[in-house]
Amino acid sequence: MFSGAAVLDDGSVVLVLDPEGLASALPAKPASAREPPASEASPRPTSLVVFRSEGPALRALPVSAVARIVRIPPGAAGVIDVGDQQIPLIGVDGQSVAHPRAPDSMALLLGERDDRAGLIVDEIVDIVEAEPREERFEILDLAPLFARQRDIRRSAGANSNGAAVLILEPAAFFRDMIASTLTRHGYRPVAVGDISAASAAAETGDFAAILVDVEMAVASDGGIGRLLRDTADGLPPALIGLSSHGGPTMRARAGAAGLASVVGKFDRGRLLAALRSALSPTELAA
Repeated sequence: MFSGAAVLDDGSVVLVLDPEGLASALPAKPASAREPPASEASPRPTSLVVFRSEGPALRALPVSAVARIVRIPPGAAGVIDVGDQQIPLIGVDGQSVAHPRAPDSMALLLGERDDRAGLIVDEIVDIVEAEPREERFEILDLAPLFARQRDIRRSAGANSNGAAVLILEPAAFFRDMIASTLTRHGYRPVAVGDISAASAAAETGDFAAILVDVEMAVASDGGIGRLLRDTADGLPPALIGLSSHGGPTMRARAGAAGLASVVGKFDRGRLLAALRSALSPTELAA
């Protein structure tokens, strides 16, 4: 048990213990008290959110993977606003969802930073403590869902080809919202609040499209036409009107202002579709 002795500075003598000898002198631990091998250890229960989505089957996710549970607001078109971010809505297959099936759907906010998504659920059933091998429900694997979303973002960026888009909108709320949407889909937005700022931006940028508030276009008294001439380098940019409310009267006012099409400011899906339709491959390559 002792490997030797030593004399300290004050002259006292101390014995030096031998760790291996000390261990060998202790009684052996009974086999029944030993820790089971890792392969035999029972998995520890974990907290799971159990829910239904796209059918009656029960599915689950670890509570630690869910940042928040939010109710999807009416009219949500493919994304929901959380703080200053727009979070894409997805189904259990990882594909983007333009509109929830049920009007009272909820979303589980998953991931962080750029890898964030709102998984649409029809019903939150329970929060339980269960083992990972629980067979009562399917535990979703988030890795394929996020991989599919990254593929979708890359595809969106390739389709937009980084086209520059000028946003002419007097309200800062709508400017920020629309610019955020376009950035997420690979466009290069420049957002301004008045005609003079738009003209200054047009002198330094080659824009493939201009999104303009309909009321501003009507009140510009030819300012939109001058803006088009300033930005035109070969083909003129596509001109799309933005309106916070629709109807025949608004479409007529937009047509009188020279706007070929009008989309709702909150309708992100139609806005993106209008851009894709308006920007030909020739314009995107410019």
